[in-house]
Amino acid sequence: MMKIFYAGLVVLGLVLCDGSAVQATRPQANKPATAQGDAGAGRVLFNGEGVCYYCHGIDGQIEKRPQLAADTAAL
Repeated sequence: MMKIFYAGLVVLGLVLCDGSAVQATRPQANKPATAQGDAGAGRVLFNGEGVCYYCHGIDGQIEKRPQLAADTAAL
């Protein structure tokens, strides 16, 4: 008798759920981001005083990392 009761609860739960909870939590599509700022100034900072290129490579290309001397201080 209890098995029938639990089976009925499962069926009732599935009927009530019907996927609406899944649809309610689906993230909304974001609008495409528009570029803001000055790409040229960012490149100068990345490849210049920002010293990002030491680890990330020149213009972000990891295979174009500069060769550092053995006595170069750790960043």
